[in-house]
Amino acid sequence: MIPFLQQTARFLLDEFSDRLKDVCVVLPGRRGGMFLRKYLASATDGPIWAPAIFSIEDFIARLTGLEQTGHTRLVLELFRVHGELEGDQARPFEDFLRWAPQLLSDFNDLDRSLANPAELFTALSETRAISLWNPDGQPLTEFEKNYLRFYQSLYSHYVKLAERLLSKRQAYQGLAFRVAAGLSMEQLENLPWKHFVFAGFNALTGAEAEIIDRFRRLGRATLLWDADRYYFESRDQEAGEFLRTWSNRWPGKEFRWVADDFASGA
Repeated sequence: MIPFLQQTARFLLDEFSDRLKDVCVVLPGRRGGMFLRKYLASATDGPIWAPAIFSIEDFIARLTGLEQTGHTRLVLELFRVHGELEGDQARPFEDFLRWAPQLLSDFNDLDRSLANPAELFTALSETRAISLWNPDGQPLTEFEKNYLRFYQSLYSHYVKLAERLLSKRQAYQGLAFRVAAGLSMEQLENLPWKHFVFAGFNALTGAEAEIIDRFRRLGRATLLWDADRYYFESRDQEAGEFLRTWSNRWPGKEFRWVADDFASGA
């Protein structure tokens, strides 16, 4: 069994040869880049001009020019937003800390999936309003009013936080992914590399899939998958569901690569 990244290194050398300096390789994480560089070095006898190698997170930072905001700083930014929006009704910092991390996590997931924030938060507010519906006509208690007002303010929190961060050229991870997915084709064409290889991905987010789609439409993307026939071809195997989805979305002459390692016991 040849390790996936070793196979990737061999593919890069065979496919791009003396054009490696014009290639950008994007991997799911940073650790894979270290091994890919090792395999490229061991597969050549002399010095080569290596391709640019990024984790997807670092690649997004390169595309957008946005600095990722640390968690503590992000919480403080959200607290400032909360104070500006709520005024005298703002929660004390100790109460705010009970729900702020979960809200930031939800904002991150929302952006990475490219969900429509206005529609989502409107639906959430309406759902919460229904849960407080009083068919007997009794007015809402003060607690219920505050509870409902909080859910109605989530979209404003989301928008204002994004505006504050982007004005400083900062972003949390999901926001940076949303910005990257919205870059124009002209902006992508002006990147310093002529070809992009996305290798080793599986469960892509909506933003990641959109970014890859854009490079494919430019005719400048190659996708390399670490797939096994046992999981990939059997509909009974949930582990292969994501790969089957992407092979249908991005059909080609061959789905690189589908191995038989499991069946062969490799």
